[in-house]
Amino acid sequence: MVRKTLRIDDGLASDLESMAQQNNTTETDIINRALRLYRDYCYMQDKATVINQDVLNVARSMANVAEKNINYKTNKYLSELAVQQAMLNMIIGNSLDFSEQDLQVFRLKALDTIKETPRVLRLDEVHDG
Repeated sequence: MVRKTLRIDDGLASDLESMAQQNNTTETDIINRALRLYRDYCYMQDKATVINQDVLNVARSMANVAEKNINYKTNKYLSELAVQQAMLNMIIGNSLDFSEQDLQVFRLKALDTIKETPRVLRLDEVHDG
């Protein structure tokens, strides 16, 4: 254990004292934790290039998984909306004066349109503008 004398301003000293009381610990313990935190911060900024790259890779992989999950859910909802829209069109068509044969032709055309039109929405392809 090394004994050092520190000079800190009055506001910081009162904050340090209240933190020690709240955490039921000593001011020395809080200062030690703060100094270790600052030491680790300096190390990460200056020397820890490998660790920073690893942390960045983890963050990228988490973002990629989140993007895939969002794309999956978006496509699921878009498909459900397409089905709902086709059902509404059928209900409207059924309430109008069309023959059953005409309605069948409309349904087949709607199904062909839905099949031909890709409903896949990817967030990485969405652009503002």
